[in-house]
Amino acid sequence: SANRRRRNRCAEYGRHLGAPAEVVALAWSLHTPAVMPIVGARTVAEVATSMAAAEVCLDAATARWLSVGGNSAGR
Repeated sequence: SANRRRRNRCAEYGRHLGAPAEVVALAWSLHTPAVMPIVGARTVAEVATSMAAAEVCLDAATARWLSVGGNSAGR
């Protein structure tokens, strides 16, 4: 499915950054104007993981690649 492929791209980019796929996915959400993430952390560790997403800077090419795949330029 498209969502599974998107998650795989988040995991791939996360490996590049040394971060979990969840951090990259949330960073993408924060970077995407049409998306309003709602974080439902249950533990302090989950809060820390969510907060790490604010530190991830995505350029336009990487954000586009995370969204739709294709050329991996910008990563």
